[in-house]
Amino acid sequence: MRALLCHYGLRLEDEDDKALLASLRAHLVRRHRTIPPPDDPAREQVATRAYNLEYAELYANALDSEDEFGPEPY
Repeated sequence: MRALLCHYGLRLEDEDDKALLASLRAHLVRRHRTIPPPDDPAREQVATRAYNLEYAELYANALDSEDEFGPEPY
């Protein structure tokens, strides 16, 4: 999974850079109409600002554990 933050802090997520580029173009058209969606700057943003997004799996007994909020310090 790849992700990218737009300049206003909205996180875009997609399966790879090609799909993320398409999502970025659609986002620019939909949410930032004053910014034309040129191809080169959008490609550059994906190439330089995209990052891998990994989800952590929660353990099953999280609510039964004494460490419900994680290790100290809180």
